[in-house]
Amino acid sequence: MGEVERDRDGKLEYWSAQKESEGDLRNTWFEGFYASHFGLTRGDYTDKRVLDIGCGPRGSLEWATTAAERVGVDPLADDYLALGAADHAMTYVAAPAERKGGGLYASIEEGVPFDHSDARRRYGILSARFVRTAPAPPKPSVFRRALNRVARILGR
Repeated sequence: MGEVERDRDGKLEYWSAQKESEGDLRNTWFEGFYASHFGLTRGDYTDKRVLDIGCGPRGSLEWATTAAERVGVDPLADDYLALGAADHAMTYVAAPAERKGGGLYASIEEGVPFDHSDARRRYGILSARFVRTAPAPPKPSVFRRALNRVARILGR
């Protein structure tokens, strides 16, 4: 089994255990992360298109009921549907949004992932700034398909 499969299996194992422990995966605190943390209100998202990259299965954008569009992108989005995400109003897109090393966008907080599957690396950031890296984007065949899927969902 390769590193990608181990990582996927570890994340799914983590989220399955969370669902078993909680019943329904709760998401009540996300409004605070996306709104009040930045001095915004729910109303500031009215008629906006909101995208969460690396959304996980909790329904991170469920609170944004007045948004024009709510899209969560995560490599495991299809797997998350079985964990309860299918019941959410937001749209989930399975795409390799979280690239390690050399992706189209690199976080200023480079190398600071939120990793649920490894307790020694379980830390994260609430917000990050991203800068465009140059000159070579990721493999067009994979990344282009992901961008096209998001664009279709957002109606662009």
